[in-house]
Amino acid sequence: MNITGKTTLFRKDFNGKPVYSRSISSKDIDGNWLSVFENVQMPKGTDLPNKTKIEVTKGFEAVYEKRDGTKDRKIVVMEYKADLPTGFSAVDDSEIPF
Repeated sequence: MNITGKTTLFRKDFNGKPVYSRSISSKDIDGNWLSVFENVQMPKGTDLPNKTKIEVTKGFEAVYEKRDGTKDRKIVVMEYKADLPTGFSAVDDSEIPF
């Protein structure tokens, strides 16, 4: 299934490599919040900080096998746009209103 849309990525580093996931939450029938983390495979060389908001423009769902033999879902992101803060730019003193 193709996947697009906005999500927040959570980052952890294992053996010097970043690993990304996202959280999915909803309320159960009693009104309690349930949350799970889903692995996100980013393009090779991606280096985003923790809690980066991205918009997935091209991605899909996949299944992978864990070391213990169980299977789990993951999101494979092929293309995305990140909402990263940009640096400050210099302002000319004549543009300041005070």
